[in-house]
Amino acid sequence: YDGIDGDDLAVYDLKNGKWYIQSLSGTNILWNRAWGGKGMAPVSVDHTSFSAYLEIPPSIERCCVGFLVSNLEGDLSRAAGIGAKFVIPLPGPFSWQWIEPQKGAFNFQYADIWVRAVQKENMAMMATIYPYADWDQRKCKGSCRVTRKHAFYPAYDAQLGWTGIPASRCSPCITEDYQAFVKKLVDRYNGDGIDDMPGLVIPIKYYQYIDEPENTADMEDKFFVGSSDDYVEGLSANYEAIKSVCPDCMVSHGGAAGIMQVSKDFWVGVFRAMNDRKVQPFDIANVHYINSGFVENLNVLKFAGWMRGFGIDKPIWVGSAEFDAAADKAGIIAAVSGARSKGAAKFFFSNLIKSPYAPEAFRAVAGACGCKNE
Repeated sequence: YDGIDGDDLAVYDLKNGKWYIQSLSGTNILWNRAWGGKGMAPVSVDHTSFSAYLEIPPSIERCCVGFLVSNLEGDLSRAAGIGAKFVIPLPGPFSWQWIEPQKGAFNFQYADIWVRAVQKENMAMMATIYPYADWDQRKCKGSCRVTRKHAFYPAYDAQLGWTGIPASRCSPCITEDYQAFVKKLVDRYNGDGIDDMPGLVIPIKYYQYIDEPENTADMEDKFFVGSSDDYVEGLSANYEAIKSVCPDCMVSHGGAAGIMQVSKDFWVGVFRAMNDRKVQPFDIANVHYINSGFVENLNVLKFAGWMRGFGIDKPIWVGSAEFDAAADKAGIIAAVSGARSKGAAKFFFSNLIKSPYAPEAFRAVAGACGCKNE
């Protein structure tokens, strides 16, 4: 059942349990796919009120508060205790190299660990994809490697496997190989009942393509090596692949690091390149406030202005919000309220552990925007 109100043509092979399904127009919906077994027979079911797809529960979707979490040992339970319903793993296990270390050889062990841990806390996630695989980068790239001074330089963890982000950080060389990886990744966690992770309860419906891609080489956070045009090319390939296997999944561009000049130059270049290409390969705009810029609206107004100046109008999330030590409960609530008034729909806070004022303030924010432990 594909959730679309219409008839399809389906053949089930009793000998091997495989399905062959086409639309009436001749488009293959599912072909040569095992979904059953020898001796099993299909049965007639009324599908009018049934969906085979997992969805993020409404009690989670309507919550506007989330956190960036860097580990599974304490961050997740603290975030859940405060009332958050969304997380962004930082940097997370979804780098191409960590899941497909050799072409065609996939290992979802550590990504599965994260997904199971998040859903155990009755939370959903936005997964950040880093499109870097050493075996791909070697095919066409030159000076793409960052150094050990840069954030999330790769390291091996006995429990979580490779962590951080692969050190070579240019756009993919072979787009088709990258898209094949993305399709495999998204298909595992989209909750469509086909090739899903065993035990999946809360699907992944939100993806981000490279966090803070504009940071330059002399900055600690250097997550992408390339131009605005390079980024749009990769974002477009990423968007196409995700939507091909999960049309209802939502794609965010990488969070803008702020509204300083380096961010403006990069993101204005991105939006200009989108106009030139006549594409808008994202569903959610994403800006950060890291103790810099306009706290009264968490940089939402300025960033939205850059985007809308090119005729692009998308929902906006604050993908990372971090306040300095002088901030108090009232100040945080006022900042979030100001950002919401400018159109921001969700907020991810990054200093969960650093600040003693955080739990009280963030609980108040969570309660004000529909986050309830149901």
